[in-house]
Amino acid sequence: MRFLTLLVLLVLFSQPSIAQTPSSTVADSLMDKWVHIWNSDDAQALKSFYSDDVASSADGSHSMLKGKEAVLNDSINKMEQTDGLEVYALYSYQENGEAYHIGRFTINVKGNPTTGSYTFFFRKDSTDHWQLRYTYFVHDPVNKLEEFKTFKK
Repeated sequence: MRFLTLLVLLVLFSQPSIAQTPSSTVADSLMDKWVHIWNSDDAQALKSFYSDDVASSADGSHSMLKGKEAVLNDSINKMEQTDGLEVYALYSYQENGEAYHIGRFTINVKGNPTTGSYTFFFRKDSTDHWQLRYTYFVHDPVNKLEEFKTFKK
């Protein structure tokens, strides 16, 4: 977990000339498919995309959702409150049955655009099918401030 966090921070805070540009990889295709499923509000397709042991975390939380049902229920709840997810790849890589995709996102939450960073980790299962194994989202601090202001009202 610490290694993944360090990797995300290294890529996100690297100079643009240092950070590798995204290439056309399996990870790019998988991410495009996941975004399409999300924007289509297709819970069944999302369920088939997740591994049984998928895990998800956000904003440096020490708690993590674990398991397909927990992550799927959280995803469905978030899909109902959002629309128009867009992602911008900063880095993607695939090797030996594993792939990851790191980038920036913008999503409308009840009409308000929210931005942040993400990391997705994919893995091939025993039948050679790619599945999402891990997601990590970090919302930009300004968005958190706006959410807090809205909450206080």
